[in-house]
Amino acid sequence: MPPALSDPLPPSPGRPRWAMALLLVGLGAAALGWLGLGSARAFGDKEVTLINLGLPMIRAAIRARRHRRRMAPAVLQAGLGGYMMRKAMEKAELAEGRTAWEAWRAKLMMNMGASLAESAGGDLEFRMDLGPVWMVTQDGKIHWKLGLHGSLAPLLNRADGARVNWPQSFRYGTLAFHRERNADGTIGSRGALAYSNANNFITNDRGHHAGHELIHTFQYRRDAFLSPRLTRLWPGLADRLDDVWLDDTGWAINWSAQCLWARSTGADRDFDILMEKEAYYLADHIQF
Repeated sequence: MPPALSDPLPPSPGRPRWAMALLLVGLGAAALGWLGLGSARAFGDKEVTLINLGLPMIRAAIRARRHRRRMAPAVLQAGLGGYMMRKAMEKAELAEGRTAWEAWRAKLMMNMGASLAESAGGDLEFRMDLGPVWMVTQDGKIHWKLGLHGSLAPLLNRADGARVNWPQSFRYGTLAFHRERNADGTIGSRGALAYSNANNFITNDRGHHAGHELIHTFQYRRDAFLSPRLTRLWPGLADRLDDVWLDDTGWAINWSAQCLWARSTGADRDFDILMEKEAYYLADHIQF
């Protein structure tokens, strides 16, 4: 009797999980090179659309085939989710200096779009990050999980001298930190005006540049399903995680890989890497 449309394909003995993970990393690296990580290549609307719509649609087609689902509806669902993600990132910059509802509306749109895109080709599931805690719906029930990176990031921020800004945290729907400004207006030791770590960000005491950093936290939500994660690269780790933890390490791996590229090529990681180009384009309409 043939398998049902919803039944997953049996694992192939010739394709171990680590090999598939390496294949995904290789494809991702090729895509990043084609998009133009180098400062000499143009980066604008076409590249943003490819990242947020094209890559999720390709992923949905592969996932639908693997799960024996109809490919066209999966691709369309991923496209809709990707469009919502892109629009949410555009709204993130507008949330700075406005009401909390503007920020929460962008965050809800981002999580709804990401959930649609990552569920395409499989069973529909909603996931939303709220600081270190994730709300996950499975089988009609709500579960609460801790993100691996989302839980570690606040500790690293505190160790680096940043302090929680609770009003900003409630306003943006994720942990926000602040640091005192240096004489030149920067914060920290690297000369940044603001910076991010996973899904929380650090600004000066007035919250300047929060919109730009909020876009980076939305990249974290997207990378939680679109980028390779530790449990993909190290399959044994998944067996050690219980139901309390969620693997949200895609952002860290993506950011680390791009910074490694910048160091090896002499590029500026604050401007030339893909994640920064996207944030600057969406926040300030700067084309590279």
